[in-house]
Order: sequence, then C-alpha cells, then structure tokens
Amino acid sequence: MSSLYSPLKVTISGSYQKFPEEVSDILKHFQDLGVIILSPPSTEILGIKESFVTLRGDPINLHSLSDSLVYRGMRAIENHHLKAITNADLLWVVLPGGYCGQSTTFEIGWAIAHHTPVYTTISDYISAKEPIVKAYVNPVSSIESLLKTFDPITTKRIDTATSQHI
Repeated sequence: MSSLYSPLKVTISGSYQKFPEEVSDILKHFQDLGVIILSPPSTEILGIKESFVTLRGDPINLHSLSDSLVYRGMRAIENHHLKAITNADLLWVVLPGGYCGQSTTFEIGWAIAHHTPVYTTISDYISAKEPIVKAYVNPVSSIESLLKTFDPITTKRIDTATSQHI
C-alpha cells in the first residue's frame, strides 16, 4: 500500500558491531524494494571507539575528535539516529538469535514514545530475549509481507500508556 503514497521511510536498529552482515543485508533488501532508509546512512564501519560504532555517513567521525569531545560526538550520532526513528514510518529491528542490546532496547522505547511502529521478523521475535521486544515489536513473516500490508496513513499506533493498539 505504500506505493500509493510517498516512498516508505524506515530506520533500522540492531547491533552494528555484533551483526554487521545481518544489518547490511536488511538495509540492502529495503533499498532494493525502493524504501528510503533514514538511518543508518550505511553499514560500513569506519571504527569502534569505546564499544560505539562509527559508520560511513554518520554526521560525525569519532576518530577525528579529541578524547574530550568523543562523548559529545557519540551523543550527536545517537541523537541523529533517534531523530530518524521519530521521522520514520517504522523502525525495523534486527535481532539475530534474539539478541537485543541496550542501545536497541532504548531505541525501541524511543520509537514507542514517539508513536513509531516497530517491526521485526517472526523468527527474530520468537527468539527475542528482552521483554520489551515481546511487548512492543510487531512480528512479520518478511519485509515483502510488511510492505504489502503497511499503510503509513492508517497504521494503528501503540498507545504507550496502555501498550495496546489504538
């Protein structure tokens, strides 16, 4: 249904450090289907600083910053991703083996607070170990099935107070 409207806008969350190939595959799959990816800008890792991944296309390259500015840079990159979640039609989470780290859990919470629906595959949903994933993520059989049924105009949003569809 999204073809009747402007192209679907998606943000992708997941552990870029632990699962770069899986995130890259999902990003490419969405792009091949004509979906606009708001974030990440790419999945090419430029470096890792204090467990924080810097990707090609991030608004700031952490390795160009002095040590005193690294945390500000990390915050700027994360804020850019959070803004993308807020502006997206949906957040897609990549959860290989059910792994959902702290950043991804936070980003799911951010999406919920900003009424952005959250999706993942049924297999990742079933294997998810974090309770927040089970409570708030919508499982779908595939990206194609999501794109065939998702309507950004009428999609029901989650009421964060009750965690029920409204």
